[in-house]
Amino acid sequence: PGVLLLEAMIQTGGALLRHSAGGLAGLGWLVALDKAKFRRPVFPCNRVAIELELLRMRNGYARLRAAATWT
Repeated sequence: PGVLLLEAMIQTGGALLRHSAGGLAGLGWLVALDKAKFRRPVFPCNRVAIELELLRMRNGYARLRAAATWT
């Protein structure tokens, strides 16, 4: 389930970048994934909220901060 959360955050980040003002027009690439931590398990009945923050966008590269919380 943790890998699925990472995938969901990556896809949400791609949608954010594509629809933002001055967003990416072509393909996006995941270059790095830093400080990923799994603090507790996720179960199929949990509701997940994904929060993204655009930190920097320069020369076609974007840096995002993402967090997933669930109950």
